[in-house]
Amino acid sequence: MKKGWLLILVVAAAAGAAGYYHWQSQGRAARLDIQTAEIKRSDVRRVVSTSGTVRALVTVDIGSQLSGNIGEVNVDYSTEVKKDEVLARIEPSSFETRVREEEAGVAVARANVDLQLASVQRAEANLRKAGLDLGRAKELVLKGATSQAALDTAVAAEESARADLAIAKANVENAKATLLQRNATLDSARIDLDRTYIRSPIDGVVIDKIVEVGQTVAASLQAPKLFTIAQDLNHVQIEAQVDEADIGQVTRDNPVSFTVDAHPDATFDGIVEQIRLTPVALQNVVTYTVVIAADNPLGRLLPGMTSHAGQQKRW
Repeated sequence: MKKGWLLILVVAAAAGAAGYYHWQSQGRAARLDIQTAEIKRSDVRRVVSTSGTVRALVTVDIGSQLSGNIGEVNVDYSTEVKKDEVLARIEPSSFETRVREEEAGVAVARANVDLQLASVQRAEANLRKAGLDLGRAKELVLKGATSQAALDTAVAAEESARADLAIAKANVENAKATLLQRNATLDSARIDLDRTYIRSPIDGVVIDKIVEVGQTVAASLQAPKLFTIAQDLNHVQIEAQVDEADIGQVTRDNPVSFTVDAHPDATFDGIVEQIRLTPVALQNVVTYTVVIAADNPLGRLLPGMTSHAGQQKRW
């Protein structure tokens, strides 16, 4: 009896399980939504993501070759400047005094040249006179009207006058050399005076200023940095670090899209301009610098911003 009831229960359980499975299968079949699509040829894309820093195309640090106190500063942060515009000036009084001293030295040297030229003329005159005296002494000796000693004296006087002329000419050359030296020193003083003007070498925008009126500038082994100017912020570049595992997928002229934290809703476009071959190793991670060029007509990309870039490569 017990075995009969046990068999009946097993059969009932199996029938229930089979019924439940059939009911679930019918429900899934009723809910199944099958969609089809046409097969099309398209591109397979691989995205290389990285980050980098926005930089100006050209950035120039401007310093001073002279030491002194800053007498005036004509620009401030974000000031647009033109080439050769005066940014600041070192107090010029000591340099102006040196120029005046050198101008006086040149005047003295020029006067000395004139003096030595006059000495040459006098020596030439003395030589002509000594030559005439020697000629007369020779004639008188031939006529027996004077002694041989008088002739010897005339010969010595003529030779002395010739030597004096040579010395006078040498003094002229020395005076001319001194004049050239003085002129060179004067030119150097004028150059230093002109260098008191700190000028911009390019058209651009002042992005850093490290000088104030009254500050002392000490130019010893190298010129101290006073200003930093970025050229043409309408075009910028991004120096991005790409991992060595991805650098093989980056090629020149590939399009790049990137964003910056200051404008999270805006996407900017650029292009790979350069792949630098020098590896950068940091904590056993090797990366390569990829330079991305981008237009910045609205000026929203500022130097120093962090960009998040992605290059897409298609097959």
